[in-house]
Amino acid sequence: MRRRLVLCSVAALAAAQRQCGPPDDKGTDGEDWCADAGAAAATQRFKIDINVDGEPRPLGFLRGDDLNEVARRWVAAHSIVGEDAVRMLAARMRTKVKEAPATGGEALGCPALEDDMESPLKSLTAFTQRAVHIAGPDGRIIVTMATGGYAAFARSWARGLDLVNVSQYLVAALDDVALAALAPLGVHIVPVYDAMDDDAPGRDQPAAYGSGAFRALTQVKPALVLALLEANLTVLYADADVAFLRDPWPHLTSYENCAVALQPNRHDENDVLGAIVALDRRPGNPRPGKRYYGDVGCSGLAYFPSGRAARRLAAFWEAAASAESCGGDQAALESALARAAYADEDVDARALPLALFPNGMALRTLHGAPAPEAGTPFGVPPGVVAFHANYVVGASQKRAWLESLGLWFD
Repeated sequence: MRRRLVLCSVAALAAAQRQCGPPDDKGTDGEDWCADAGAAAATQRFKIDINVDGEPRPLGFLRGDDLNEVARRWVAAHSIVGEDAVRMLAARMRTKVKEAPATGGEALGCPALEDDMESPLKSLTAFTQRAVHIAGPDGRIIVTMATGGYAAFARSWARGLDLVNVSQYLVAALDDVALAALAPLGVHIVPVYDAMDDDAPGRDQPAAYGSGAFRALTQVKPALVLALLEANLTVLYADADVAFLRDPWPHLTSYENCAVALQPNRHDENDVLGAIVALDRRPGNPRPGKRYYGDVGCSGLAYFPSGRAARRLAAFWEAAASAESCGGDQAALESALARAAYADEDVDARALPLALFPNGMALRTLHGAPAPEAGTPFGVPPGVVAFHANYVVGASQKRAWLESLGLWFD
């Protein structure tokens, strides 16, 4: 019998969220207070009430679940016919998660912004639909984002991918200036901003590294990644100051069962989660449990395979980054990974090899590149897959370094 589906009075049941601070005893108790924060995040539950033939039926789910799969199972269990019902349920669940109070960033150890800046993010429906179209049957996408002040970097980023015959990429335009400047990219550019003021952060000039504007803009990143993972895509996020020299996909196949494989900040890590815990416990850490970033992983080049593990990690990342107390996406990702480590969850987090994916320091220490301020031409070894021009501050300095390396393609 065909049954009728009606959505009615929807209520989210978020679990109690405990604020997490360092214990008086800086010993092993750290595991307990961080496990409490992790448990609060891991048990953020929701319920929507659904009217089926006049009777309310509950549908429960967790933040980070595969909402399409949850909807399919629920529809099948209640003998409801039609893929439209699945899409409707998934959309309503996704809306409910976005509307619910996020798990506190401070509870996940995410430090506060220096300034109060609002994110320009709007609905990601069009962005996700475009990504699914571009990804095609392989279901994989390389993504970055750019403001008007960083549009030239995004053009160079995209041109580099074109040169290595990779077409599955997408740029999220964070303002109208970026959208206009990147219009030649055609289908590969999508706006993700609401109407904004002329003085929106980063619109005309790159936001200064570490500023409140910079951190507010980077908070968009986990939301983009989570939206794509929820669409069952495999995601390689790469900041616009990453230059691709080879097709990256053949070099990522060994990480398909991981939650994330991210570029190390300093050196290769066999145990990413262990390294985060070691950083947190090292003598001299002024804010144990607050996870200031620096030594372990970089969110500017990170691979998220399609699957539940990556979705759940991205959900915790997005929750931490979206909280008003958070200091940016990289602190939030380290916080999410620390939560997994202290909660003793089975999360497989790996480090991308710096020989193939060097950062600004590794290009010098592993490959012999001169210091960026020297401006000396240098040929990047052919084995390098992608180079991330970090470890140098300032857009003009980054561009000059990429030009001296032959990696500026704009």
